[in-house]
Amino acid sequence: MTRKRSLRISLSVFAGVFVLVFQACTPAASNTAKTAVAGIIETVQMMESRTPYPTIPAFPTQTAYPSLTAYPTEAGYDPRLDAVVGSLRETATTYPAHTPYPTEPPYSEADAIQTILMQPGLWSRDLSLYGRCGDLFEVRIGTHPAYFAYAVGNEVSRNQFLVVSVGFLNISDRTIPEIFHKQFFVAGDLDGEEVRYTSYGPAGQAASDRWGKHYIGGISVPPGIEVYSFLAFDVDYHAENWRLGFESDAGSGFGCNFSIPVQPQPEFSINFYATAEHTP
Repeated sequence: MTRKRSLRISLSVFAGVFVLVFQACTPAASNTAKTAVAGIIETVQMMESRTPYPTIPAFPTQTAYPSLTAYPTEAGYDPRLDAVVGSLRETATTYPAHTPYPTEPPYSEADAIQTILMQPGLWSRDLSLYGRCGDLFEVRIGTHPAYFAYAVGNEVSRNQFLVVSVGFLNISDRTIPEIFHKQFFVAGDLDGEEVRYTSYGPAGQAASDRWGKHYIGGISVPPGIEVYSFLAFDVDYHAENWRLGFESDAGSGFGCNFSIPVQPQPEFSINFYATAEHTP
C-alpha cells in the first residue's frame, strides 16, 4: 500500500512538472507565431497602401496632312491675264546686242616705243628724249626733277647747285668702266649767250647719297644694267633753257657727244633771290 501510494505521488508530481513545463513552453511558441503572422499582415497592408505606378498616357492622335489643292482647270482661267502678260512684254527692256571684240592690230616697231607725256609741275618726263653714245650706253633724265640747292651735304656752292637726276643704261655686251663725272656738263642761255658748267663731283656724290643712289662717277656698269645717279653743277641760276650734255675725252675709250633738255626745267619753290635783289 505504501509503495503504491508513493508511486501515485511520484506520477502526480511528474505529471504536474510536465504540465508546468508544457504550460511554460506553449505561450512562447504562440507569441512567435503571432509575431510572424503580424509581420506578414503589416507587409501586405503596406504594399496595398503604397502609391501605384502611373499609367502610360495614350499617344495623341495624328493630325492628317492637308489635302492637295488641285491646279485650276482651264475653265477657271481668267482671260484678263493675257492682257497683263502682253503689256509686260511690250514694256520689257531688250538685252543689248553683243559687240564683237576688236581685232588685234598687227605688231609694228612703233609699239615698242613707250612715251610718257610730261605735265608741268609733276615728276614726269618724256622718255623718248635721251642721249646715246653709239652702241655703248644711253643717258636719260632720271625720275626726280632737277632742282636748285645752295648746299648739298657738307658742300656749299658759290652761287647755286643745279642737281640733275640721270639714268645711265649700258646697252653694250661688255662692262663699261667708271664714267668720269667731268665729262658731263650743263648749258643754259644767259643774256643771249650760252653758258656751260662742269660737274662738281663732291656735291654730286652728296646728292646721290642723300637719295640713296649710286654715284655714276665711282662705279662700273655691267651690260644691260641701268644706274640712276645724281650730278651737281655750280651754276648761275639766272640762266634759262637748261640742257644736260656729255663730251668724251681721249682717255675714255669711246668718242661721242650729245645734249638733251632738262625736263622739267628747274625752278625755285619761291622767287627768293629775285625778291632780295629788288629790295631797296
